[in-house]
Amino acid sequence: MALPNPWYIDAQARHLALTQRLLAYSAVEGQEGVLNWDHLQVVDSDTPDGNIGVMPGAYSILARHLGGAFEAYLGKVQQKEVVAVSPTTSAGSRTDLVILRVENPYVSGSGSWAEPPDPVNGPYASVRVIEGVPANTNHISAYNNTWSAITLARITRPASTGVVLQSHITDLRSLAKLGGQRIIIIESPPVDPPPIAQQYWTESTPCTDSYQMPSTQTSYVNFPDDANWQVPVPDWATGFDVNVVLNPQATNHLTGEMRLVINNGGITNDACGIIPAMYDHNFKTDPVGGPERFLHLVGGTGSLQKAHRGKVVNMRLQARSLDSVNVTGKLGQAAGTRVNIWLNFKRNPSYDP
Repeated sequence: MALPNPWYIDAQARHLALTQRLLAYSAVEGQEGVLNWDHLQVVDSDTPDGNIGVMPGAYSILARHLGGAFEAYLGKVQQKEVVAVSPTTSAGSRTDLVILRVENPYVSGSGSWAEPPDPVNGPYASVRVIEGVPANTNHISAYNNTWSAITLARITRPASTGVVLQSHITDLRSLAKLGGQRIIIIESPPVDPPPIAQQYWTESTPCTDSYQMPSTQTSYVNFPDDANWQVPVPDWATGFDVNVVLNPQATNHLTGEMRLVINNGGITNDACGIIPAMYDHNFKTDPVGGPERFLHLVGGTGSLQKAHRGKVVNMRLQARSLDSVNVTGKLGQAAGTRVNIWLNFKRNPSYDP
């Protein structure tokens, strides 16, 4: 069987579409999203009505059809696109997802699309509004992970309204950052090579609940409750480093541990290999003086399962007491408690069976 022509052969040799998509994938180093911070922003109309506008900009979308690995689509929206959004009914509020989708009828496995009336000019890419998705949906993959599409925004509106306001729109664009830091070792490579790509994700989360975890809580519970993040995992990442710093409150003496888990409350508590970080706080305040704040660090190196890559996963903190007999303190969160998380996704040589 003859191999497809590589790019580029002279004599007007034919070059397949998949070769062009391979070039696009290489150009953006396997990343998808908008190409600049102000590209493809979703806005309401100047005079709010039932339409939304998608501002001009360029994009990268990974191909998800059968056999489409290491292929991507690149495109540019040259002028503001106006899209109608249907009114909500009296049945209740509704959440819609605004996406940009490539509808390629000449491949299989990424949707069934009709060939356009003009096969030369298409269109083959369109802004679509997916109505009635679960509330707080952040990524099109949570609704359909086979489409070649990127998420632009979420629209959440109350019942019985035909108007879209800017306050209804949540921006969900991702920036197609290119593959990350490159490290080349010329001589004497170490046994454990450094990562060949890195990408950071950070968040600073205030905690407002007044939950107090007693020392009798010896099994893991979500704590702090607000330490709960929807994290986009790069599809090339095989692991990550994490540092979480928080300032909970203590009443009396405390000993216990905290850990980071993936997909808690969703599919399963997927293992990520983070060793729980122990805390041991010796209460110093006079018993009538009120609670004390202390700083705690949760850190380590975690691994990512193949199912996590290229997805938006839930990451959150959990805590438990290690002594329900000799200590009587409570671990608390209240106004003023804040959790800062730093994630550094890494790619190392790996094998996925």
